[in-house]
Amino acid sequence: MKSRTNRKKGKVVLVGAGPGDEKLITLKGIEAIRKADVIFYDRLINKSILKYASKQSKLIYCGKRAGADNNSQLEINRLILAEAEKGKSVVRLKGGDPFLFGRGAEEVEYLSEKDITVEVIPGVSSAIAVPESIGVPITHRQYASTVVITAGKRADGKPASLKEEAKILKSKKGATLIVLMTVSGLKKITASLIRAGVSRRTPAILIQEGTLPTQRAAGGNIGNIVRIAEKMKVKSPAILVVGETVRLGERLVSTEKPLLGKKILITRPKSKDERLSTLIRERGAKAINVPVIKVCERDVKAIKDKILNEINEAEWIIFTSKTSVNIFEKKLMRKVQKIGLKKIKICAIGEATADTLNKIGIEVDFVPEEYSSRGIAKGLRKRAVNDKKILVFRSSSGNSILRESLKAMGGKIKEYCLYDIVTAIENKDALKKKLSSGIDVVVFTSSMAVRSFFKLAGKNFFKMNGSKPLFAVIGDITEKELEKYNLKADIKPPKFTIPELADSICKYFYRKE
Repeated sequence: MKSRTNRKKGKVVLVGAGPGDEKLITLKGIEAIRKADVIFYDRLINKSILKYASKQSKLIYCGKRAGADNNSQLEINRLILAEAEKGKSVVRLKGGDPFLFGRGAEEVEYLSEKDITVEVIPGVSSAIAVPESIGVPITHRQYASTVVITAGKRADGKPASLKEEAKILKSKKGATLIVLMTVSGLKKITASLIRAGVSRRTPAILIQEGTLPTQRAAGGNIGNIVRIAEKMKVKSPAILVVGETVRLGERLVSTEKPLLGKKILITRPKSKDERLSTLIRERGAKAINVPVIKVCERDVKAIKDKILNEINEAEWIIFTSKTSVNIFEKKLMRKVQKIGLKKIKICAIGEATADTLNKIGIEVDFVPEEYSSRGIAKGLRKRAVNDKKILVFRSSSGNSILRESLKAMGGKIKEYCLYDIVTAIENKDALKKKLSSGIDVVVFTSSMAVRSFFKLAGKNFFKMNGSKPLFAVIGDITEKELEKYNLKADIKPPKFTIPELADSICKYFYRKE
């Protein structure tokens, strides 16, 4: 038996998670997260980054918040050490950059003394990224050749005295002062600068939750920034930027993101929401993902041979979703390749479905102008499907419009349901919690999503809570389903695609403003 002292020790990787936006973490940081057995993360990281962790990874929260019961730094160090001594690959995920006011250096010192191998992966610091995200440069040849980054709190938690920083700020060459951890001590910090001789008129801006969709900025000068911040109710985390470069922000950033600060609830299954979430975030909104439905794949082993025979005889194959294509590839594609599809016409319900088919090597012959069952039926009517053998791959929850329309045209139709769409009961509490916290727009992309939403939230949820969000839908059928609950669709794109939906949401708020 090996003694404990001979056990191979693990490795700790300190990863800078960036300033807030989940896309501002480095590729090397993501790679470390994917390989980690254990991940320790703090309060200031974007939790979306944890999606890169493997399902087997152990996630441990060790964040600290002023005025709350927290783990001490020594306790955190010991927890990390304990996992590393078990031979685990450990990632310590820290907001911004690990060594810029993140106490990363203390953790490295402690672990190194215990003979633990430590690697540091730098992160994008909020001190630089946040001002830049609103167009405020931290240096400028004409206005600032020096940058001073400091903390607004001392080690004992009291506001910092910025006498030395003030001297640099007053220099003829000009400087930009960036103060982190500043909200609670803002009044004393600005007073300290003024006492040290910095002009009250020196431009200043306080930026809350920088790089995130909820980003807000309170601009003024050091003489009035406290009053402006109090009026706007700026909260932590926020960064104070002082100096002449602040004036450039308004000139360099001419447009504001159209959905800035809006909260948009996406009800699609996790496997489908990524593109919509990305488009929503790019436009400045906070995408809140609470799937009310989920995909359950059906076992087709027992009928695989039957399906393959149908494919062999088919003249048209219709795919009604990306999901049907993905399941087709996973469960049938290998056998289908032996049969071949060259003589068969392929129809995809929309561009996204067609793209998915193209990626697996299947050429698409027809995509309808209207991305719906009705659109497919209308398009195939012009293609003379009378007496043609048509195979449809779909979900069990789809409507009967396509089947009935093709039969009426004389088509010999055979449908196979490759998956079921069911209500995600496990998300009931999460949905109610998010709705109660305030939502601007709820997005529905199917009638099943509407039914499941009200099954989880309750038919009278909005009446009981006294406030109602806007509703954005894709398709006439989804709109009609919403009307069954005495609610109307406020936003419906003319074309039934995710990009069109995102654009329509933007246009709605633009018109309102």
